[in-house]
Amino acid sequence: MSVEEDLPSRIPESFHPVLRKDLNWIPYSKNHRWVLHDPVSNAFFYFNEIEHRTAQLFDGSKSLSQIVEICSRWQTAVASQLSWIESLTKRLHMAGLLMPTGGPARYPTYNSTWKKLVLQIAANPLSIRIPLVRPSGYSRMASGVSAILYHPWTIILGCISMAIVSFLLLSQWLTQPERIFFDISRLQGDRWLALLLMLVGIKTLHELGHYLACAHWKVDCQELGFMLLCFSPCLYCDTTNAWKLRSRWQRSAISAGGIYVELWLAIFGGLLFLNSDHEFWQTIGAGAWITCTVGTLLLNGNPCFRYDGYYILSDLWGVPNLGPQSQTALWQTMVHALGGREPQRHVFDKPVWQLALFALVSGIYRFAMLILIVLVVWTLLVPNGFGILALLIIGSLGLGLAIVNIRFAQGLILESFSPRPIHLSRVAVLLAVIAAVVWFIFYIPIPGYVHSRAYLEQENRQPIFMHDTADLVSVAARVGPMESGQIVLDTESFERRKEWLELKHQREEVATRIRLLEKAKVNADEAEFELPTLRELQEELDARFTIKQREVDALRIVASEPKILTPISIPLMMPFELGEPTWVRRPIFDNPPTGASIQRGTVVGWLSSDERYVFQVAVPESEARSLTIGSRAEAILDSQPNRRWPCTVKKISPEPLRELPQPLMGDPSIVGIRDERGKMQFDSPHYQVVLEPNLPLTGYLAINAVATIHFELPRKTIAEKVQNAFRRSMQVP
Repeated sequence: MSVEEDLPSRIPESFHPVLRKDLNWIPYSKNHRWVLHDPVSNAFFYFNEIEHRTAQLFDGSKSLSQIVEICSRWQTAVASQLSWIESLTKRLHMAGLLMPTGGPARYPTYNSTWKKLVLQIAANPLSIRIPLVRPSGYSRMASGVSAILYHPWTIILGCISMAIVSFLLLSQWLTQPERIFFDISRLQGDRWLALLLMLVGIKTLHELGHYLACAHWKVDCQELGFMLLCFSPCLYCDTTNAWKLRSRWQRSAISAGGIYVELWLAIFGGLLFLNSDHEFWQTIGAGAWITCTVGTLLLNGNPCFRYDGYYILSDLWGVPNLGPQSQTALWQTMVHALGGREPQRHVFDKPVWQLALFALVSGIYRFAMLILIVLVVWTLLVPNGFGILALLIIGSLGLGLAIVNIRFAQGLILESFSPRPIHLSRVAVLLAVIAAVVWFIFYIPIPGYVHSRAYLEQENRQPIFMHDTADLVSVAARVGPMESGQIVLDTESFERRKEWLELKHQREEVATRIRLLEKAKVNADEAEFELPTLRELQEELDARFTIKQREVDALRIVASEPKILTPISIPLMMPFELGEPTWVRRPIFDNPPTGASIQRGTVVGWLSSDERYVFQVAVPESEARSLTIGSRAEAILDSQPNRRWPCTVKKISPEPLRELPQPLMGDPSIVGIRDERGKMQFDSPHYQVVLEPNLPLTGYLAINAVATIHFELPRKTIAEKVQNAFRRSMQVP
């Protein structure tokens, strides 16, 4: 039988145990084992040959001393020990396999169904099951579909197709990494709802795969029901009757039935992503492929969780009840390390150290995934106003951890009073280690670092921008130092020139009319009436002409003082070719495209008084609060990855950035969302931080060159960091 913790109290030798009569025994001849099925709890228990023969003696007619006497004739040292018989009796009674009247009154009887369900929810809140129906058989359709789905050639075709589709997807994403970090605007509104429905559909078809596998190998499906898997609703299929199969490969195939169906779903999702041009279907296809591959590796197919991968490994490794055996092996190994009793190696199916290592790795992995789930739940729910729901989910997860810790403490206390108690000195060392960890968490400050993206620009610079849409006429002969009065950029606008000429002609006409009236003086009354009106019109035309003259003059940009010219790439509409305009993006100071149209408001370059550079950094709000003027940082230019430039924080913007800076658009490490105006924004508030290099920058430098900034934050303890993160999330001052 699967190993459990021995109870410390002793059972009288005159006690007559009685095994329940409704239990079903299933022999496993290959490994000399027996499986006991409890129809009440629908649980399975594993017995070796000695345990099975001994359990058959629990018919109520024999006392424990008589059973020991019978077992002594079998020439086995274990079965002839009274302590071993007592241990087996306690384990049978704690599992509810003995008649209620056959055990001491101080032992608890079998838990009710509702209480067991509550305990299961508290122990594993990531998998909550509610039974609905118990199918009595399989339809012809289910049998036919399963025969096709699990045909050897279908399986081979699925594996080959999965390899090809995954290769094409990964090749595309590796050559175009920006597609991995696709625009989060695709995950707004109906995208989130579609992904949620897709996840529910995938998990439902996953359980349907188990059902079809049971139909293929003629195993009764125990029940179908509703399940919350990682808080996602779906159906579930109880395949515990698969243990009746003698072949471990068939049992493993039923356990892998859901993963096999997800393999086909991943193929269809990958094909949808590769062959669709619509963003919605690309999002659904990519989500299906990632869910059915990465999600399966992390959860369903991982043996560290008690899902499909766990049962597959349990069958293929030949360790029934892998979880309880490995946990007991780890517990007994730890007890022995604390000076207690040695592990009972004869009751394990594999070496104790292998099972203990599996339990240790599984525990660490489950704890890491638990932390990851908490972070994901907190990140998704709290910003959307569901902080209470996030606390409830995290509280349920914490309840499961509390139950595990309580059982651990109870076990240590019981081991202190066992026939071979643990050494208190070693327990003291263990408690000292735990206290040291707690002390480190609350009292030892550790350095903090923040990594953000930035772009390079000149410190004292002025933008050269177009005041109006115009055609390029000429540019400066060279970039770099400019003399005072030198023409930087000369453009021409036909519309502005036409308006300027019209105003000039109107001014001349009015001025001529005024002169004629003043000279003629033929009709004094008419002149006295018309001249004031004409002079007012002349003043108005002079003002309009002055404004228009400034607009025309603004089309020619001249350096007012010695400056340094730095060009940038801009969008240009080239002259018509074959009746259609051509748009290009290029600097205009390198081989200037005369006649190209430049749009109004376009920044074509920069004029700076010196060559001092600064880094413009976009820092998330949570990290920006920890920065101060004078904080230290290091900059690594993408064009010079082997050099680090020490910098100092010079300025921190008091207001968040309204738009995603142009140089950072398309950066794979930054996720942006598009607002109702079509402008790109950060997915969370970011603040602009200006860094000043402590040393002059050398090498090839380009304006808007992208860099990675490493900030060094003030030292804080782990507890302080968690507390600050909680306050920021809940917006507590």
